[in-house]
Amino acid sequence: MGLHVKFNQEMKSANIKVEGECKEEKTKAQEVAEKFYACFFSGDLPGAMDCLSDDLVWTHYGPIGFLPFYGVFYGKMGFQTWLMALLETTSLADFIFQLKYYTSEGDRVHTHCLEGSIAVKTGAKFALENFHAIEVKDDKIKSFTIISETSTVINAYLKGIPGETAYKLTDYKIDAVLDINKIKKISDDIFEIIKKGKKEEIINYISDDVEIAVTGIAGTVPYINKYVGKEQAKSFIEKIYPEILEIKKDYTIACHNNKADIFTFLKGKSSTLSKGFYVPFNISFQFNKDSKVSNIYIQNDNYVTSLAYKATSVFTPGSLLKMD
Repeated sequence: MGLHVKFNQEMKSANIKVEGECKEEKTKAQEVAEKFYACFFSGDLPGAMDCLSDDLVWTHYGPIGFLPFYGVFYGKMGFQTWLMALLETTSLADFIFQLKYYTSEGDRVHTHCLEGSIAVKTGAKFALENFHAIEVKDDKIKSFTIISETSTVINAYLKGIPGETAYKLTDYKIDAVLDINKIKKISDDIFEIIKKGKKEEIINYISDDVEIAVTGIAGTVPYINKYVGKEQAKSFIEKIYPEILEIKKDYTIACHNNKADIFTFLKGKSSTLSKGFYVPFNISFQFNKDSKVSNIYIQNDNYVTSLAYKATSVFTPGSLLKMD
C-alpha cells in the first residue's frame, strides 16, 4: 500500500481537534501553519506537502537510534521518510490531536498540542504534550521542530508501558489583549535573568497564584512537578538553578495576546551525579491582566535529561541527537 493511501485511510479514523485559532488578526505564517495542520489531519498528504518548502528542515528531537522518527529530515522526501517511520510504529487510526493554541509573530509560529495514540509494536497507549516550532518563508514551511515528552514516548514504544502526561498545558485566557511589545520585553527580561543566574529577581515578575509545570515522568528528574503559588515557585527555582550550566544565547521568541513562547537549548549537569545533558528547551509564559506571569510551562527532551540522574546510564557516541 502506498504512503498516500495508507496515510489517508488511517487519518479518517483519528480523533482530531485542530483548534487554537487566535481571535485577533492572524499572521500569514499562522495561516500557512493552519493550512498544513488542516491538510495533514484530514489525510490530504499532497495538500500538506504543498505547504512545505523544497529545502525544508524537519526535526523531531529525541535520542537517536531509539525510534526511527527521531532525527533531522531534509526536504519533502525527508518529510515522507519521517511520516513513513511514524506510520510503521504508530496507529494513526487511534491518533488523538488537540491543538491548545498558537503564538505567532512574523515568520515564526509556535503551537502547543496534546497528542496520543497506540504504539504498534507494544500496544501501549500514550498521551503527551508536544511543542512545535515552525518557521515560514515565502508562504512555505521552511522548518518544523518537534519537542515531546520523550520519556513517555520511549516507555510506550520500547517498554510497553502506557502513560499520560501528568502536567497538561492550560490555556490561561483573559479578556484583555495585552501590549505585545510589553509582554515581549518582560519575557526577554525574565529570560536574561534566568541566563545570568539572578534567581531571586524572577519572583518580582510572577503572580501570587502562579502555576509552574515541568513535563516528564515524576521521579526521573528532581524538578519535574507542578508548583502552585510563589512559595512553591521559589522551591522550584532553588531546585533547578544548581542543574543549569548554560542556556544558549541565541533563542527564538513568539508572542501573542497574553502569551510568550521561547525556544532554545539548555546545557545542564545533575547535581547528584555530575553527569551532563544538552537538550532542546521550551519555556512558555502566560500573563494576567496586570502583566504578571500566571502560568509557566517547561518542556525539553526529558528522557535525555533523565539519563544524567541515573547511575547506571551511559552516554554513548551517536546516542543523542546533535543540536548544533
